[in-house]
Amino acid sequence: MTGKYLVDLTDDRFKTAQNDDVIAFIRAKNPSSHSDVGELLISFSKQVAGSHFYCPSYKSCAYVALHTGGDRIFAISYGQHAMAFKLTPGAVNDARADGGVADEEIGPDWVRFEPWHRGTVPPERLLHWTQVAFEAAANA
Repeated sequence: MTGKYLVDLTDDRFKTAQNDDVIAFIRAKNPSSHSDVGELLISFSKQVAGSHFYCPSYKSCAYVALHTGGDRIFAISYGQHAMAFKLTPGAVNDARADGGVADEEIGPDWVRFEPWHRGTVPPERLLHWTQVAFEAAANA
């Protein structure tokens, strides 16, 4: 993907104030996503009614984002194994107690999980955080 920035490939419908934090992250980091973590996040989207998935370039192994019908991004996969969710302030502490870590690179309301590391969070818990993040975004 020489000379291309993923933020330039990102659909303009996502470049709104409600997504400023994650779009700034995409602009700064130009994040790719390993297919394993991207596919896992897509599988969660298919299990959460009303959730949609988006990738600006599957061919380039770009990030995968989950969003509401109103185009509010609430989850993103990037790197070899990172999956992050935008949560309400109250849910952030619960997610961190469940094995997540603050993802300050994106913003204070984002919590990152790494599904294939030691002490990993099982897929059903990641699906839970997908649902929690979707509900927060849908009700914002």
